[in-house]
Amino acid sequence: MQSRNAQVINEDQLVCYAYEKLLTAKIFGDVDLEGAAMRTLLDLGEHQAEYQQVLTGRFVIPDLERIRRDAPKVVLYVSGLEKVGYQANMWIPVLERLSVKSAIVIREKHIAEELIPTVLPIYFMRTMRDVENLEQANVRTILYPANTQKNIHTLRFYRMNHYFINHGESDKVVNQSKFLMAYDKLLVGGEMAERRLKDANLPLREGQVVHVGRPQAELMLEKLDQPTKKLKLCCMLQPGKGLLRKPITHP
Repeated sequence: MQSRNAQVINEDQLVCYAYEKLLTAKIFGDVDLEGAAMRTLLDLGEHQAEYQQVLTGRFVIPDLERIRRDAPKVVLYVSGLEKVGYQANMWIPVLERLSVKSAIVIREKHIAEELIPTVLPIYFMRTMRDVENLEQANVRTILYPANTQKNIHTLRFYRMNHYFINHGESDKVVNQSKFLMAYDKLLVGGEMAERRLKDANLPLREGQVVHVGRPQAELMLEKLDQPTKKLKLCCMLQPGKGLLRKPITHP
């Protein structure tokens, strides 16, 4: 799309601009501005169900200042086609228990519809420029529940910790993939999961594999009869025990 002065307008910037106008129209009750913004969004391929989530606060399109204000140190990074929300849902209750601030990053808006209710902020980040704000806002650790194409957009941030947490372990190829070597830490359930990685002859680094058990199951047990039990993953991500340490560097 070109403006009158023949300068190319970035479509992502135009989408964000239209959302800003839509929110402004809602705040001040400007029906004409609301209609114009909605037409622009529809022309750009945005769907009504998607921008209704913005209006109802299901997720936000954050700028750098918003992320700095929320000050998350850990983010759960979710991307993929339809019906991938379950990959995040199994970890959300665990993240809500951390003593450090956490947030959820979604790369596609439809994922917001699939997430369980949470007190954690949900950031929709459409572009690579959007995710760069995570590093500038001093986010320290990114948790990846799956190997997806857009993981490379954040794996390039060498000052951050990149932990693969998976969304269930099995003998599937993804659990024996060399893509796993890109992560600083592989958080697995226990010895069987680690043995699966070694049987695949993956070039694991010393200390790369960490056993964290099943935090989700521990939460269920805690509700039943162990109210003071600390989750292994929560302990690992506390200040001074992995999350706020000096970032991992590799030669």
